[in-house]
Amino acid sequence: MTLTAVAARLGVPEYRLRRAINQGLGARNFNAYLNGFRLAEARAALADPTQRTVPILTITLDAGFGAWLRSTARSRKRKAARRASSESEPWSSELDGPAAGA
Repeated sequence: MTLTAVAARLGVPEYRLRRAINQGLGARNFNAYLNGFRLAEARAALADPTQRTVPILTITLDAGFGAWLRSTARSRKRKAARRASSESEPWSSELDGPAAGA
């Protein structure tokens, strides 16, 4: 769900919806507004004694944090790939000496 999609569905300009969320509802931004609902749902599920056996990951996904988890996982993979590429030494083969058969 995006601010653009919600604004289009409501038939209001995006800037007006953003202003209503930020000023009228007191949320920092659209994602913070949505996460407030998701957190409330997750808290209720975690406090519910009938859901004690439900894994926390399941509760998190049921509350709508799936996209956030996927985004976080992708971000961590990109950071790890950048770190790995910056730690590699592409010039090290040149320092090992002449190539075999040269």
